[in-house]
Amino acid sequence: MSYYIHSVPGRLRVKSPVVKGDQRAVIEIKGLIGSIKGVNTVMVNVITGSITVSYDKNAVRPDSIIELLKVNGYYEPSKAISHDQYVHRAASKAGRAIGRSIAGIVVGKALEGSALSLLTIFI
Repeated sequence: MSYYIHSVPGRLRVKSPVVKGDQRAVIEIKGLIGSIKGVNTVMVNVITGSITVSYDKNAVRPDSIIELLKVNGYYEPSKAISHDQYVHRAASKAGRAIGRSIAGIVVGKALEGSALSLLTIFI
């Protein structure tokens, strides 16, 4: 999993592989970001490694939140992907899964017919 950022005014979402599965990190991040004046909510999903911050866009700059995560080892900009790259990877992954499913159905149907043909030879 790569690092990922999606930001719109008033809301920031960061995915971090460092947070995934680390309950201690969840508690620390909530405390770090929650202490910033103007931050409304901090939600951290330990299963996905997703950090979602709701903030007053007139009081907080998203760069300051990202910098805080970086300084504390929860974000590595050199390993981050863009929103477009994230969406492309997700779509590609879904496409491959669908392709494998369709191929499995086609092969299953082809073999099903072959098995019936083979059975009629023995009858």
